[in-house]
Amino acid sequence: MRNSNTAVKNAIIESDLNLIKGQKSQTPVQYIKQHFVLFLFTAVLLLTLLQYLNLQEKLRIAQLNITSCEQELAALTQDNDDMNRRLTTVEDLSGIRDVAVNKLGMVYAASSQLQSYSVNEYDYVHQTKALN
Repeated sequence: MRNSNTAVKNAIIESDLNLIKGQKSQTPVQYIKQHFVLFLFTAVLLLTLLQYLNLQEKLRIAQLNITSCEQELAALTQDNDDMNRRLTTVEDLSGIRDVAVNKLGMVYAASSQLQSYSVNEYDYVHQTKALN
């Protein structure tokens, strides 16, 4: 009985040693394949990281552009409101005409630019095509 137990133990130890030896002794092809897979994984990970950083930079630039546009819009809105207040405080038509012509650059149309229309049933004109 003792011999059979010793034989079983020796067989188990021998098979474990063979397994360990088999794991350590890889063929050169297996070694290259494992390292190539590791290299590919690292390359894909690096490319993904670079793409992420690129997208993050584009997002930062877009946010800066949005902020700049919002500031420009605020300034233009303020200018528009100021001009509207100045025009609404003008009491007579000659004052409005003076602001429009001298400050805003309005010019009167030449006689060749004027077109007249007759309205039959409605009190407004609807334009259906571009004027020449």
